[in-house]
Amino acid sequence: MLGYVLRRLAVTVLLLVVTSFIVFAMLHVAPGSPLEVLTGGRRLSDTTLRALSARYALDKPFLAQYWLWLTNVVQGDFGESIAARQSIGSLLASRAPVTLQLGVLASVIAIVFGVGAGTVAAMRRGRLPDTLISGGVIGLAAVPAYLSGLLMILVFSVLLGWFPVFGAGEGVADRLHHLVLPACALGFSLCALVARVTRATMVDVLGREYVEAARVRGMSERHVIGRHAIRNALGPIITVSGLAAAYLITGTVLVEVVFGINGLGALLIQGVLGKDFAVVQAVAIVFTSIFLLITLLVDVLYFAVDPRTAVGVRGEA
Repeated sequence: MLGYVLRRLAVTVLLLVVTSFIVFAMLHVAPGSPLEVLTGGRRLSDTTLRALSARYALDKPFLAQYWLWLTNVVQGDFGESIAARQSIGSLLASRAPVTLQLGVLASVIAIVFGVGAGTVAAMRRGRLPDTLISGGVIGLAAVPAYLSGLLMILVFSVLLGWFPVFGAGEGVADRLHHLVLPACALGFSLCALVARVTRATMVDVLGREYVEAARVRGMSERHVIGRHAIRNALGPIITVSGLAAAYLITGTVLVEVVFGINGLGALLIQGVLGKDFAVVQAVAIVFTSIFLLITLLVDVLYFAVDPRTAVGVRGEA
């Protein structure tokens, strides 16, 4: 198993390097220039422009700029925000917690509701609960997260006054109170995917011979579901749940804007609008790292819970 984990880790690092190069290259060829942001559109002397270019390494060739940036990032130095005149590391440190909290809460909502709904639908396959659940989760998935967020603000914040309209709150209880609506808007968008995969997997497992044998031996349905069905359906469920969590944590951009949350997503939008290339690069790399690390964790968990995968990997070795 250690060899498998090391190989997956190597692939993850390679993907991260490739992604960083693509992001850096795309921003390098994008319209506009960091010097325009630095000067604010003012006319400066050639001496001043050369000094600014030298300070931010803008006078170096493209590959030299990329290598300098990459080596600094590996050491934890993301550079300085051109627009905010502030260390990007401090910006990330102040914005990352709320984004991670929002993404984790949204993931819990999507996984708990998705797995629960999919399991109930599989147990009542072809009956009214199955039809209602399948139609309901598809309806939730059809509504974009930002639109459902606006609807939730209108109903639960403006009309009913149950939740705050904007912001992330302070302290544990207040933060949770502020993040419930955006987490629901974000989590419901992938609830259908988790539910459909769970239902399909559970239907397949419930039709297996060992499940029927357990029922014939007189085991209760609850025991059959909990001990045999869910355990053997964990592989696909873990995979889709992990991918959903990775997407939700890195896909908070529009929801943060809708709910006025100052997280990494809002910082990314600010960086794009202000042509603050260093900020955009840093946030993109952080999001990419989170996504790749979660997918790596999912692969390792799938390897651990599925004996057939373990046998296959040992056979390859």
